[in-house]
Amino acid sequence: MKQKKSQIIGQVFVFILATVVFVLIIMYGYRAISSLMVRGEQAQLVQFQNELTTAVSAMSLDYRSVKCKELTLPKKYTAFCFVDARNPPPEAASLPSMSEWKNFYDEYPFIYDSIHSKVAQNVFLIPPSEISINLENAHTQENTLDPYSGFFCINVTRNKILLKLEGRGVEGVELSRWQDTKC
Repeated sequence: MKQKKSQIIGQVFVFILATVVFVLIIMYGYRAISSLMVRGEQAQLVQFQNELTTAVSAMSLDYRSVKCKELTLPKKYTAFCFVDARNPPPEAASLPSMSEWKNFYDEYPFIYDSIHSKVAQNVFLIPPSEISINLENAHTQENTLDPYSGFFCINVTRNKILLKLEGRGVEGVELSRWQDTKC
């Protein structure tokens, strides 16, 4: 049976229409999956914030208790930094060129900007997160001999960080790095 010219044009039209529909379905699926992944990351970040806040609140009631807290972060974060509001860093202009604070400012300028613009935030994630985290009753170990004791950063390893929390009663909670590789 011989096909007529209009049947061939009709088949080409159906093929083109099917291709367009297929491409639209793939694009919609890609956007849906991307959106789902972003929401999952945001949920994981909120869970991190809640676990950290809850752990600090609970430890503030336990004077002299020490606890290791393992926290999970979304994959994109490479470091966790904490800056003590009681021991704020000096202005960048007043720093010697080779000081530890100067290196800190050069490496993390957004933290410096947040601190000196009085943003209510003392927990910072690298790269910067969409969520602002402020632990009001947390601080670092006070060391009058070390002017750089007001901050620390922890590298994220396999999406996890290990924090040492030490209850200080009415003074709150002292945060620092956990020195071992496991809690």
